[in-house]
Amino acid sequence: MRTLFALVLILLTSFTLKAQQTAKITINTPTVHCEECKNRIIKYVGRELGVQKVEVDWRKGITKVQYIPHRINPETIRVNIANLGYDADDEERLEEAFKKLPKACQIDRKKE
Repeated sequence: MRTLFALVLILLTSFTLKAQQTAKITINTPTVHCEECKNRIIKYVGRELGVQKVEVDWRKGITKVQYIPHRINPETIRVNIANLGYDADDEERLEEAFKKLPKACQIDRKKE
């Protein structure tokens, strides 16, 4: 009887976790321009609680993030990208972070 109860409890918990609503956002990231930049964003943003998936297309200058809305919001995601040294929609990059990027990643597309 205890085994059956435990099994039912595990199944209900797993269904509840899968049923959490997710949202997707596409962020313009024009200052991301190489694989190293892409990997940096995926690693950093992907660590955030509530972020489920991060895809960066540096050729198109966009970042797609799948997240759980009650755990993180789009503005926080944009700020996290800006704190890495990259522009994220209207969120300007943090200049200190931009200057700490490898020299190859410090290309400013806005001036090109």
